[in-house]
Amino acid sequence: MAILIGISGIVFGQELLNTDKYKDAELFVAKKDYDVQQRLEEIKSIVGKEVTVYHVSGKQNKIKLTYTGIAEMSSHPKFTDKAKASLIVVKVNENGRSSFYFPLTNDKRFRIYLTEKMK
Repeated sequence: MAILIGISGIVFGQELLNTDKYKDAELFVAKKDYDVQQRLEEIKSIVGKEVTVYHVSGKQNKIKLTYTGIAEMSSHPKFTDKAKASLIVVKVNENGRSSFYFPLTNDKRFRIYLTEKMK
């Protein structure tokens, strides 16, 4: 049984993420020991594209939160390259309002997918 509560682009749920189903669409698979410059290039390549983020918990990847929005690169002037490579900004438009989320690219609790490859 799955319980889902949806709010325009954001879904709260109690189901499990099937990581095999969208394996080819997953971004930032390596969560540690990755090349920072390569990760920055990966982030630059998805800027302006739609991504779907699953915030999961446990070994079964129980979905805590899902949101879909446009990927942006962090532009904080005090961030080092390593800090910029460890997170992306996801802009979600909800009824004319914009919300921003900051999933970590190096945290196994965040599974980030290129939405166009999930279809």
